Amino acid sequence: MSYSILKSIDAKLSTTNKGRVFFINDFAYLGSEDSVRQSLSRLTRQKTIMRLAKGIYYYPKRDDLLGVLMPSADQIAQAIAKRDKARIIPTV
Repeated sequence: MSYSILKSIDAKLSTTNKGRVFFINDFAYLGSEDSVRQSLSRLTRQKTIMRLAKGIYYYPKRDDLLGVLMPSADQIAQAIAKRDKARIIPTV
């Protein structure tokens, strides 16, 4: 069962833009949280995705000269705000 979840996640990622930050909950419809987590862990070991923090993953964008282009702190913050339906307000 976990292998089919792995294939489903991999297929979904192949249709999205590289450079995307995503969460375990983005794939909750595929199965249990543990199965999704295990599949994401396997994709991380295969270097298909990168784990940024607990539950936060990155579909890496690669450059021939620079290698992997990491997401900015702002990009990660915007993804978290979107997930949590929160607004980010700049302060001075």
